[in-house]
Amino acid sequence: MSTGTSLRHVLATLGEPLVEVVVAPHGLGVGVTDVVILDPEDPLEASPGDLVLVIGARGRAAAPAIRAAGRGGAAAVAVKGATGADVAADAGVALLTVGAEARWEQVESLARGVVEAARAGGEAAGGEVLGDLFALAQTIATLTGGLVSIEDTANRVLAYSRAGDEVDELRRLSILGREGPERYLAMLREWGVYQRLRAGEGIVRVDERPDLGIRRRIAAGIHAGKQPLGTIWVQEGAQPLTERAELALLGASRTLAPQLIRARTLPSPELRLRVRVMNSGRNDVNFWDDSFRLAVGGDVLSPTSGLNSLAPGNSLRYGIITFRLRPQTRSGTLRIVSNQETAEIPLDLSPTGRPPVDEQAEIADSSAQAITAGVVSEPVPLFDGGDMSVTLQRASTRRFANALRFNLSLRMANRGRYDAHSTMIMMRADAGGEQRPPFQFPNTTIAAMATATGNAIFDLPTTATRAVVRTTIGDQTTEKTFDLK
Repeated sequence: MSTGTSLRHVLATLGEPLVEVVVAPHGLGVGVTDVVILDPEDPLEASPGDLVLVIGARGRAAAPAIRAAGRGGAAAVAVKGATGADVAADAGVALLTVGAEARWEQVESLARGVVEAARAGGEAAGGEVLGDLFALAQTIATLTGGLVSIEDTANRVLAYSRAGDEVDELRRLSILGREGPERYLAMLREWGVYQRLRAGEGIVRVDERPDLGIRRRIAAGIHAGKQPLGTIWVQEGAQPLTERAELALLGASRTLAPQLIRARTLPSPELRLRVRVMNSGRNDVNFWDDSFRLAVGGDVLSPTSGLNSLAPGNSLRYGIITFRLRPQTRSGTLRIVSNQETAEIPLDLSPTGRPPVDEQAEIADSSAQAITAGVVSEPVPLFDGGDMSVTLQRASTRRFANALRFNLSLRMANRGRYDAHSTMIMMRADAGGEQRPPFQFPNTTIAAMATATGNAIFDLPTTATRAVVRTTIGDQTTEKTFDLK
């Protein structure tokens, strides 16, 4: 069970209008396990994992408290006033600056809500939060006599009450799409509805518009202090709303803040995709996050993996692409962009309950996971022409559950008067009806009148029983056939 959360999750909930990061020597992934208030007149003490709120001191006057927090191993210190970055950096503790208009009790309440939600922890907590929201939606529907939906600040539907045939077009499309349809959202923005909800102006009324398929509804914003968290909508059904509907809705909006804080701070599941890129050309190509996007609902997510490398010409490379998902995500579409062309792959993201497999960027060459067999044990000439010759010293295969490795140990001889480079040699393996470049090939200079060695490794179809190796230098190509074991 989780005993805390990360500083990143805390900041995501508090938001930049409330707090900003001045310096974070150990990054935003540090763990926060408690929120404590420190008055400079009190004993200056802190414990590992504390988020320390320094009240009663601004700017340089908070320096002793910042140093004490660093000595105690605190995760972060929050102060009012933007100075103290150098002190926090020296103390090894993150420094947050709190907005001048923010109230300390508001900051403490929100931050403590994040930590306590994380302590409830994990996927089970996610189910409990969402279940609580649906139950609350149904309760509000009973009290108001209407049809209820609860949305976050991005207009995504988090929960809704049961309904019959009296659902209007706006509610139907919102629930089916799990977010409000853009043409209706644009009208609500134009009418100033969202501006009033964010401002916390109590109950906001939207009149019936039969021409637009919109029935009468009332709404209330959900806030933690001045921080908007979401909205409760109540649509009028076949019967008018109850006399106390607005009062019930206003009370519900004030009690929903803790649940929405928990929903916002649930650990985000991570999608990890193992990707193989094959570059059959002679020039290097980018192998990086920018080539991938994940479409989930109405969102298009960018990878969080930080992959930024090159796939050299005539090579094959593996990499891991990661995406941060919203809890309860069940499907998505992977988009791959290359040379102004886009391919899309639908993905089923439903949990399987099984541990992740093949998370390493390279397939592991563990003897415990592979069946190894020798293919060639005596030298075999692969190419001999002009100043260059290539000899296969030995070859072997490693059979995995999902791959067949063909490993060739090469000796390259340069009989010329000038240095040569191994990249002048191009090799391909035809196996199982496919032509594959090596994903690993020597990258070395072969001095004049000298030799060099290296390995060419091919990833072949698991069904392959024979491979034809083609070696090309200049305009000459030779072939050798090998039976794979």
